[in-house]
Amino acid sequence: MSEIEPVLQRLYESIRKDSPDRAAKIIATIQAFRAGLGPEDALWHDLNLVLHDAQPGESLADRLSANPWQHPDPRVVGAWRKITDPANEPHLKAWHEKREKFNPAARSTVETAWTQLQERKRAGPAGT
Repeated sequence: MSEIEPVLQRLYESIRKDSPDRAAKIIATIQAFRAGLGPEDALWHDLNLVLHDAQPGESLADRLSANPWQHPDPRVVGAWRKITDPANEPHLKAWHEKREKFNPAARSTVETAWTQLQERKRAGPAGT
């Protein structure tokens, strides 16, 4: 089971609790959205899910302000490492090529991911 499944299950439980009459439709919409993501978007969506998965007593603002490659939550670091895995270069390249359309923070994040992926490629298997 990926680190994303427990996050999705908690999200679905929260939806069932907060909106029982609409839960099935909301959950089906989320599942359809995720199923329609291309691989390049799915990697970033997974990162977004674990970044927003604040635990009780944890500040969401603190979670979101930490860089994903240096995050205290190993799930966030793991999702980041998937993005920067050399095997995912074609997927990251798609984002890197359209980075000029992004806001400055998103552009910087994509550029950092691209740089880290290239560093991991140069390091070879030891760097992955």
